[in-house]
Amino acid sequence: MAIYTGVADANGDFNIPFSTNYIGGQKVTVTAEKDGATKSIELFAPSDTTGGGVIQFSGTLANFPNNIGGIVLSGISGAIGNYAFNSTNSGEIWAKATSLVIPPGITSIGSYAFSSWSGSTSVSIPEGVTAIGDNAFMNWTNLLSIILPSTLLTIGANAFSSASKVTSLVIPNSVTSIGNSAFFASAQLLSLTIGSSVVSIGSQAFQGLSACNEIICLQATPPTIQSNTFNGLKATCIIKVPSASLTAYQTATNWSAHASKMVGV
Repeated sequence: MAIYTGVADANGDFNIPFSTNYIGGQKVTVTAEKDGATKSIELFAPSDTTGGGVIQFSGTLANFPNNIGGIVLSGISGAIGNYAFNSTNSGEIWAKATSLVIPPGITSIGSYAFSSWSGSTSVSIPEGVTAIGDNAFMNWTNLLSIILPSTLLTIGANAFSSASKVTSLVIPNSVTSIGNSAFFASAQLLSLTIGSSVVSIGSQAFQGLSACNEIICLQATPPTIQSNTFNGLKATCIIKVPSASLTAYQTATNWSAHASKMVGV
C-alpha cells in the first residue's frame, strides 16, 4: 500500500496529491506545526480522489487533537468506504472527537468506517442510508444513543458492539437483517424494539443485555435467531410479541428458550 504525505498550513488546511495509480483506501499521513510543536495524523483516503468533501471541527487546535470537539462531514455523497475514518488507537484524531454528523446523500457506510471513536457520545446517521457495514461503529464506548434511519435495510456484524452506555434502541421497520454481535455488550440497554421486517438476527447480536427490562418484537413471524443471540439477558426481562404470534414465538427454534418471558400484545 502506497502512503501519501502532506503538510498542513497554519490554518490546518492541506492538499494531498495522488498518483495516477491511486487505489481507494490507501494511507495518508499529514503533519502540522504550531508554536514549534509538530503533530502527525494518519487517515485512509476516500475511494474517489475527485470527490472532494469537507471535515469541520467544532473545537480548537489547542493541545491538538485533544480538543477538536465534534466533527461534521459535508460535501460527500454515495458510499463511505471501508476504513474511511477508522481509529486504530486512543491517541488518534478520530478517537478524540466528541460527536459525528454524517451528511445527507450518504447511501451506505462501509466496514470499520468509523470504528473506535471512543470519545464520541453521539452520531447522526442520515435518512437514505440503507446499509451499515461490519464493525462500522464498533467500540463507541461513550455513545449515549443510537437513532437509525428509516431507510436502513441491513446492520452488519459488530456494527455497534460495545456501545455499552446506550439505554434505548429501536430497530426500524425497514431493517431485514441484523448481523452477528451487532449490538454485543449493550450492558445498559433498558428497552429494545425490533422492527416488523426483521427476518434474521445473528449470533450474539444482543448478547449481554443484563439490564434490559423490555424487548418488543413487531415481526409477526419469529425472526431466525441463534441459541446465543440473547445470551445474558436479564432474567426478569419481558419479551412482547404480537398476540396472534405468541405461540409461534414460544415454540420457535431458539426463541423457545425465552418462552416464559413472553407476553402477547
